[in-house]
Formats: sequence, structure tokens, C-alpha cells
Amino acid sequence: PSPAAGPSAPSSDTAPASTEKPGFDLDAVPLSTAVLGEFPYIGLPTGYASNNLIERRLERYPFWTGQQWQWVEGRLWSAGIKHSNNDDFSALELQTNLDAVLAQAGAQQVFRGSVPAEAVRALNAENDRIGADYYFGFRAVYSPQYSSWVIRRDDRQIWIQAGSDNREAGLVISET
Repeated sequence: PSPAAGPSAPSSDTAPASTEKPGFDLDAVPLSTAVLGEFPYIGLPTGYASNNLIERRLERYPFWTGQQWQWVEGRLWSAGIKHSNNDDFSALELQTNLDAVLAQAGAQQVFRGSVPAEAVRALNAENDRIGADYYFGFRAVYSPQYSSWVIRRDDRQIWIQAGSDNREAGLVISET
């Protein structure tokens, strides 16, 4: 005879579904073998140029993964990005170009969206000099369309963050 219909006890070999998002796993990012050229590797669309450029041979800098700050230690390039004619600046044009250039380089997008304000506050409380020292590049974290990517090579990683408002952008590139 079949058992009576009704709720059944959960199976002991079935784990409850997790509601937590998995963390970022760098090892899961495919290796890129694309030819990159010279550091900082990223070309900008016609009319766009970097300003307030800061380069360091060795620095520790945070990139948002969607769940936490990933601290990357290595060579750093940080700048604001402007258009030669301020009226021609387009956040969408710049984002579309970066997406295409980074896809060709074998980059994996890590996160796109707004970095939670509490995460930015906590970062600034922990290390207030990052925002001050790299103001023009760091401004990306305040963008509603903050983006971070990583290019994983067999000998290093290249992390990129970008974000913009309606007049200019922030761009940071760090290579381990």
C-alpha cells in the first residue's frame, strides 16, 4: 500500500537552499592569452583623454566585487577621464568602448552597478587616504554604473574599475 498523502519530512541528504550570494572566485576566471600591449592596456575612444593621472610602481588599491572590497597590490594607474569638448562627454559611449576593449583583452566583468554607500563609508573609515590620494580615479565608486573587471593571466592579474557621472569618469587599473 502507498503511504498516506501529506507533508513529508525533509530528506537527511538534502541541504537547505542557501540565500547567500557566492563570493567572487578569482580562480574561476578564465585565463586570458590576448595580446595586451603596454600598461595601462586600455585605449580610450576618440576625443577622450585622461587627466590628473597618477601612476605608482607599487600600491594597494580596492576593487568592489559585489560583496566586498578586493585589495590588489601592484602597479597602479589612476585618472579622471574627460572629453575634449565637455558637451560631447557620454557615459554610455565610454562604458560601451571599455566593455568592448576589455572583452577583446579577455577580461571578466566582476561587478556593475552601485557600490553600497555603507561599503564606501566603511572603506573610507578603514583607509581614508585612498579617496584623497586617488580622487579622480576613486570617484568611480560613487557612480551608479560602477564597473569592475579582471584579466587573469598565468603570471598576474589586471584589475580595472570605471564609473562616471554626466561630465567625466574615473578609471583605475592595477596589475599584480
